[in-house]
Amino acid sequence: MADELLEVHAVEEPASGLAPDDGQGEVRALPEPVRGTELQAWRDDARTVAVAAAGGLVIGVATVAAINAALAARGTRGGLSRAARRRRGE
Repeated sequence: MADELLEVHAVEEPASGLAPDDGQGEVRALPEPVRGTELQAWRDDARTVAVAAAGGLVIGVATVAAINAALAARGTRGGLSRAARRRRGE
């Protein structure tokens, strides 16, 4: 596909019902600044989420470690491994 060069000219038109250059554009109120109490509530929520995520990570690591330890302990007491039993025909 070949690149094409497009030239565009834009013309600004006044909004409906307003005369051009009269300085009377749409009037909107400025957004209110965030109050300290609202910001503190978000910080508390963010802290709670971070603690929950860290706790979940720790529990996940502990679970994997416990499973690995259980499998390692079973493998030493269980005699032959599954692969060794297949080779012997058991």
